Amino acid sequence: MQLRELDTLLVSLLSQEHPEILSAAALNKEHSRHSRVRVEFASGARATIQVRTVEGPKVPGHKPYEIPAEVI
Repeated sequence: MQLRELDTLLVSLLSQEHPEILSAAALNKEHSRHSRVRVEFASGARATIQVRTVEGPKVPGHKPYEIPAEVI
C-alpha cells in the first residue's frame, strides 16, 4: 500500500459521520516508550494509533506514553 493510500484510508476512517467503535485496547509493551491503542470499528476496519497523553474529566494524571487503564 502506498503511503498516500494509507493516509487517505486513515482520514476516511476517522472522519466518517458515525463510525461505530466496537472495542479499544491498549497495546503497551514492556521497555517501550510507545503506547498504542487499537480501535476496532463495526465496518471491519481497525486503526492503531500512538498516544502520548490523555486529557479530560476524571482522567488521572499520568506520565507521557503511559495510558491510564481508566480511559480504555
